[in-house]
Amino acid sequence: TEFFKIFITLPSEICKLIVMIPETRKIVYNFAKKVGFIDEGFSKDSVISNGELCGRYLLGLTRKEIEVFLCQ
Repeated sequence: TEFFKIFITLPSEICKLIVMIPETRKIVYNFAKKVGFIDEGFSKDSVISNGELCGRYLLGLTRKEIEVFLCQ
């Protein structure tokens, strides 16, 4: 919540947060979903983890969605 409050104070030109989470970090992915990030896609074979190619989850959250989240 504190990070979202800081984000809202940034210039209005910054209107979206995007995170890319390796598929090997399912706990981080689940946490991002829990705090409101929305699935936007999946990038196959985009990062190396333990010497193997793996994909990344792409999630986003707009300024308007953050404002709604903070009002709850």
